[in-house]
Amino acid sequence: MKIRYGFVSNSSSSSFVLIVLKNGHNKVLAQIPEEYHEILDAVVKKTKIFGQDAVEYATWSDQSGSYGYEDDLDVEFPSAAQTIAPEGIKLNSWVTNPEDANELMEAYMEIAKVVAKNQYFEHSIDY
Repeated sequence: MKIRYGFVSNSSSSSFVLIVLKNGHNKVLAQIPEEYHEILDAVVKKTKIFGQDAVEYATWSDQSGSYGYEDDLDVEFPSAAQTIAPEGIKLNSWVTNPEDANELMEAYMEIAKVVAKNQYFEHSIDY
């Protein structure tokens, strides 16, 4: 298996993992309207990393599709959701009013990069 970092145009499969320490996760949640918290709790997995409480989000894809923790969501997405507009953080316009868990996680990741930068780790592998 060849592991490459960054964009790979000829890969057949890829994996992505995001880990945020609990304190950082709480900082991110403070920037996101409460109506999304139940969805986020269903999408991320509670874990421990180096003995510290953390949350993990993972996706993987291959030629037949993309898979992640959100595939088996048993929560209802708000139909008239509030705009995610964290103070001082510019988000892509398509994630400020997320319509599904993938868009919500995109907003989460962008916010985490700013408010939890020392408690945030993301990594992707294309193979």
